[in-house]
Amino acid sequence: MVPDIVIELWHEGHDLEEQARRDLDRAARIRRHAASLARDAGYPSGATALALGISQQRVAQLAPGRRGRSGAGG
Repeated sequence: MVPDIVIELWHEGHDLEEQARRDLDRAARIRRHAASLARDAGYPSGATALALGISQQRVAQLAPGRRGRSGAGG
């Protein structure tokens, strides 16, 4: 049998990984929400990208726009 500390550390690592996954999921939801708020407020994807330090393509991934709106190339 392995020492108790080995099992304890294994479980602690597992618990921390699960918490990290939950934190990453929450972070992704928050970022998508931020990009969606900018889109819904009418900010151009270029301005949003510049403000957030990401590409316009990433803005489109985070907050897929409604294509075909006036002025949008769709």
